[in-house]
Amino acid sequence: MGAKFRKESAAWPRELLELRRSVQIPRFDVPEQTPEQVEKMVSSYAPKLGDQITPALSRQQLLQRIIAPHRWDAKDLSLLGETSKTGISFGLPAGKPGHSGTCPTCSQSEVCDNCYTNNINYRQPDVIVGQLRRKAIAETPQFVPRMIRDIIYKASTKRASELRDIAEKLKANKVGDRRVKQALKEHVTAFYIRGHDSGDFYSPEYIHKWIQIVQGVIDVLSELKLQDQLQVRYWFPTRVWNLPKYIEPLTELNSLPGVSIRPSAFDYNEEPPQIEGLSAGTNVTVGDRGTCPAILNHVPCEGAGCRRCWDDPSSAVSYGYHDPESLNRTVPPNSRFENLQQLEQLGHHRRVDRILFKMAQIEDDDDAPLNLEEDLEYSPGGIDIIQQILAKWGATNVRTVFPDVIAYDYNGQIYVIDDLQFPDPKDAHQWIWDLWEDSLEEYAPQPDFNKEFWQGGGKVYHGTTEENWEEIQQDGELRIKDETRGLYNRGTGAAIFASYNPGDTDSYGEVTLEIDVGQMIADAYTPQVSKEGPLDTAEMRRSIAYRLGIEDFYDDSASSDGYSEDTVIFHKNIPLKYIRAIDMDDRPRY
Repeated sequence: MGAKFRKESAAWPRELLELRRSVQIPRFDVPEQTPEQVEKMVSSYAPKLGDQITPALSRQQLLQRIIAPHRWDAKDLSLLGETSKTGISFGLPAGKPGHSGTCPTCSQSEVCDNCYTNNINYRQPDVIVGQLRRKAIAETPQFVPRMIRDIIYKASTKRASELRDIAEKLKANKVGDRRVKQALKEHVTAFYIRGHDSGDFYSPEYIHKWIQIVQGVIDVLSELKLQDQLQVRYWFPTRVWNLPKYIEPLTELNSLPGVSIRPSAFDYNEEPPQIEGLSAGTNVTVGDRGTCPAILNHVPCEGAGCRRCWDDPSSAVSYGYHDPESLNRTVPPNSRFENLQQLEQLGHHRRVDRILFKMAQIEDDDDAPLNLEEDLEYSPGGIDIIQQILAKWGATNVRTVFPDVIAYDYNGQIYVIDDLQFPDPKDAHQWIWDLWEDSLEEYAPQPDFNKEFWQGGGKVYHGTTEENWEEIQQDGELRIKDETRGLYNRGTGAAIFASYNPGDTDSYGEVTLEIDVGQMIADAYTPQVSKEGPLDTAEMRRSIAYRLGIEDFYDDSASSDGYSEDTVIFHKNIPLKYIRAIDMDDRPRY
């Protein structure tokens, strides 16, 4: 998101400030849903997930989170998420429409039967809540303008970050201002959106909304003469191409600039569908490695240097099954507890007792096969023995991802072992979600936000009421408070919430206060600041998933709960000398 650049708001190119000002979407309220309506929605989704959504969140808790009024605040809800493989995405609930899903052709193929949205990551409470919210908002008239605004905002932020990086590199090489300006003018930003990392086009009417969204973004960029410098590109895989009523709107959407609608094959090794009016199709192959370099190399699309799914609509794409040999793997014989005596000698008495108990449950243990998990559990541990066992069972791509943490691929899944003395393999997705905050910070340390913030400058903004503004002037400072004042405190404690984006202050009062960060730095008044904690948590999870090679990790918990990367939290009072009220018409908007 270019955090450092946002700190220097004065450095925003004029064209991008105009771009944000041009997209003024009126505030709106998502139609309130009664508890009965939400109960019906979640109940219909429950057959896929089970009554207990996850061990950490019951159905009733899920209902409360969806119903909570402040979580339905239209301004706070980000409709775009992000996955570790493809980047910016838009996901809906997967599954049959009768179960609150959005896949009309669900269960018509073996590929759908093994859909990756059935894995642990997509069953996390925050992911489910975000998908259900998007589906609810997609049914409202505000869906189209909200999507236009979100796309413009994220795309312009990406371009601003790229322009700043280019300018810094050129100036560091002593390039003159004229050549720098020309380079910035000629630079083209490509902003990629993966449509439906979960879900599908669930109705022709919904497709028409996307036609309006894409055309709306084009119109805004064209009006500002930025259509050549800022290019938004969309990729939608779909399996509704075999339903006649969907073909006409799909073809119209695919005809728009930057859009690639790719029909997906229904079964493994089936030829990629070729449908007139749509882009070239895709399939999943078993027995060869496919043509997708991101899957071949276990890296994100950007890391693989490939955007073929978006940029090359005339070429079909094959995605190799993650572990094709696992479909026909022969399970080797057991180790017959050959390490039991060694474990006893090493003093692992409780572990030996547990193994003996399991042995008693197995009939004819001389012939009973072990699985990989049990073979590891009964071993004395140690990296060498673990690697031998993994090799024996056909695990592949064994790698050390962190000190004393190894990962491997087995039966089409990625597993983690984080205790080499007592190896207990865990599903990699679930392992990430189960990590405590200190472990996340150990495996994916984040930059010092406070240090970076005070190396920047520019302005931030705080919304308040006329009454509070008078009180601030009387007090001579904006004081930290542990209550709703300006941006919502979200349980942070006594603090002042501000935003790089003045438009975020609309909902919190009729007065917008501008805080001069540059002057605070000049006066050496630099109190502790932070950003909203869940943003760091989500970023650390995605970073760990990237290290593990997980291509479908999805965590939009922070954005779906209304947390924003534009928010800055001050933990000390701000003197009045750094604050001024600004006229609403003078505020840059997006």
